[in-house]
Amino acid sequence: MVFKYNEDSLIEQPAITLFQSLGYSYLDCFHEIYGENSTYSGEIDVEGLDA
Repeated sequence: MVFKYNEDSLIEQPAITLFQSLGYSYLDCFHEIYGENSTYSGEIDVEGLDA
């Protein structure tokens, strides 16, 4: 059953739309694989991010 009022429709999608309107790009990394054979190996620049 899909509900009209859920986290995706109320929070995530509006936030994605807002950030895209500000010039940011969107990448869904929910199913990312980490390690030597990572899914997005080298494609995401994380330099300068606070860890």
